[in-house]
Amino acid sequence: LSIFWLDMAGNSFNLYDSIFYFDLIPHFHGTGALAAILFGAFSFSALSAVGTANIIHMLLEAQEFYTDVFFKTHNVRGTFDVVNDLVVGVLGTVIYISLIILWRKFQK
Repeated sequence: LSIFWLDMAGNSFNLYDSIFYFDLIPHFHGTGALAAILFGAFSFSALSAVGTANIIHMLLEAQEFYTDVFFKTHNVRGTFDVVNDLVVGVLGTVIYISLIILWRKFQK
């Protein structure tokens, strides 16, 4: 639920428009949290969780881009925005999965 809460907070407090790089935070956390759920709750392997979360993130990023193209919304600022969102998504998944693996290792 934190994924949706963060997105709603960004919209409610106008953070997406008032803080230029704010959208990197939800892209980082959202993709990382999805990977963590796939890995922890659904027993995906680490690589499968990272890959699946990033494929879903890529599809959502494409949806953002194409709603701008076809419906004239203003979600994407340019190619750099799409690339930055995808890069932080990959970083989020790798960091979240790594933290879970480390946490499990030290729990033993």
